[in-house]
Amino acid sequence: MHGVRANTKRYSTGAYQYAQVCFKMERDSRFYTLSIVIALLLVAATYSGLWVSPAAAPGRIALAFLCFLAWSKWRLCEAIAGHDGLH
Repeated sequence: MHGVRANTKRYSTGAYQYAQVCFKMERDSRFYTLSIVIALLLVAATYSGLWVSPAAAPGRIALAFLCFLAWSKWRLCEAIAGHDGLH
Protein backbone atom coordinates (compact mmCIF):
# COMPACT_ATOMS: atom_id res chain seq x y z
CA MET A 1 0.00 0.00 0.00
CA HIS A 2 1.29 3.46 -0.88
CA GLY A 3 0.15 6.59 0.90
CA VAL A 4 -0.58 7.84 4.41
CA ARG A 5 -2.62 5.98 6.98
CA ALA A 6 -3.62 7.03 10.52
CA ASN A 7 -3.52 4.33 13.20
CA THR A 8 -4.05 4.04 16.93
CA LYS A 9 -1.88 1.85 19.13
CA ARG A 10 -2.78 0.95 22.70
CA TYR A 11 -0.14 0.88 25.42
CA SER A 12 -0.39 0.46 29.15
CA THR A 13 -0.24 4.26 29.51
CA GLY A 14 -3.06 4.88 27.02
CA ALA A 15 -3.97 4.92 23.35
CA TYR A 16 -1.78 6.92 21.02
CA GLN A 17 -2.37 7.90 17.43
CA TYR A 18 0.38 7.76 14.85
CA ALA A 19 0.73 8.17 11.11
CA GLN A 20 2.14 5.48 8.91
CA VAL A 21 3.66 6.55 5.60
CA CYS A 22 4.52 4.10 2.82
CA PHE A 23 6.17 5.00 -0.45
CA LYS A 24 8.01 3.22 -3.21
CA MET A 25 11.23 4.41 -4.79
CA GLU A 26 12.95 3.22 -7.94
CA ARG A 27 16.29 4.16 -9.38
CA ASP A 28 17.57 4.12 -12.90
CA SER A 29 20.79 2.11 -12.78
CA ARG A 30 21.74 3.13 -16.33
CA PHE A 31 22.66 6.61 -15.10
CA TYR A 32 25.07 5.24 -12.47
CA THR A 33 26.60 2.75 -14.90
CA LEU A 34 27.17 5.46 -17.49
CA SER A 35 28.66 7.77 -14.85
CA ILE A 36 31.16 5.12 -13.77
CA VAL A 37 32.15 4.33 -17.36
CA ILE A 38 32.66 8.02 -18.20
CA ALA A 39 34.66 8.60 -15.02
CA LEU A 40 36.92 5.62 -15.75
CA LEU A 41 37.50 6.80 -19.32
CA LEU A 42 38.45 10.27 -18.10
CA VAL A 43 40.81 8.84 -15.49
CA ALA A 44 42.42 6.59 -18.11
CA ALA A 45 42.84 9.50 -20.54
CA THR A 46 44.34 11.70 -17.83
CA TYR A 47 46.64 8.92 -16.62
CA SER A 48 47.83 8.31 -20.18
CA GLY A 49 49.38 11.79 -20.09
CA LEU A 50 52.12 10.33 -17.90
CA TRP A 51 53.46 8.40 -20.91
CA VAL A 52 53.64 11.45 -23.14
CA SER A 53 57.20 12.71 -23.40
CA PRO A 54 58.00 15.65 -21.10
CA ALA A 55 59.50 17.36 -24.16
CA ALA A 56 56.05 17.36 -25.74
CA ALA A 57 54.60 19.80 -23.20
CA PRO A 58 51.91 21.15 -25.57
CA GLY A 59 50.60 17.63 -26.07
CA ARG A 60 50.44 16.96 -22.34
CA ILE A 61 48.72 20.26 -21.70
CA ALA A 62 46.23 19.65 -24.50
CA LEU A 63 45.41 16.18 -23.15
CA ALA A 64 44.86 17.51 -19.63
CA PHE A 65 42.78 20.41 -20.95
CA LEU A 66 40.60 18.13 -23.08
CA CYS A 67 39.99 15.86 -20.08
CA PHE A 68 38.98 18.89 -18.04
CA LEU A 69 36.62 20.09 -20.79
CA ALA A 70 35.05 16.64 -21.07
CA TRP A 71 34.59 16.44 -17.30
CA SER A 72 33.05 19.92 -17.07
CA LYS A 73 30.62 19.18 -19.93
CA TRP A 74 29.66 15.91 -18.24
CA ARG A 75 28.97 17.74 -14.95
CA LEU A 76 26.99 20.43 -16.79
CA CYS A 77 24.80 17.81 -18.47
CA GLU A 78 24.24 16.10 -15.11
CA ALA A 79 23.23 19.38 -13.51
CA ILE A 80 20.80 20.18 -16.32
CA ALA A 81 19.28 16.70 -16.11
CA GLY A 82 18.99 17.00 -12.32
CA HIS A 83 21.38 14.13 -11.52
CA ASP A 84 24.11 16.14 -9.84
CA GLY A 85 23.33 14.90 -6.35
CA LEU A 86 22.45 18.41 -5.18
CA HIS A 87 18.69 18.11 -5.64
